Amino acid sequence: MNNLIAFIIGASLWRMGGVKGKWWRRYILPFCITIYTLIVKQNFIYLLMFPLLAGAFSLPYGEKHPYWQKFLAGLAWILPAVIFNQTWIALIVPFIWIGLYKLSNTKPYSNIFLWWVVEVLVGGMIGVSYVHV
Repeated sequence: MNNLIAFIIGASLWRMGGVKGKWWRRYILPFCITIYTLIVKQNFIYLLMFPLLAGAFSLPYGEKHPYWQKFLAGLAWILPAVIFNQTWIALIVPFIWIGLYKLSNTKPYSNIFLWWVVEVLVGGMIGVSYVHV
């Protein structure tokens, strides 16, 4: 159940912070992840996650940026999960993110992998990556 809730929250806030309202993705999602982790772990060191996530979720990854930069942004999104929570499975997220990005920009797959679908899937995976503490 925690995975489903984390997926829904991550997907919703990531999607809401898509083209408009970027503060949902850049600040509200990191705040939710930080508060959740702080409550579960009960250690104030986890307050450091907020600035790391806010910075990572603000990195550019649009069409004008090369794939290596998109990959590094994807890696930065989940790096705090790996460092603080030892969630090694989260390391798969940047690879899935790059694959989905490529599919959303390649015909005929772009008709299936619409940009909002990519946002929902990536945001959901990020949410789930931070639930396992």
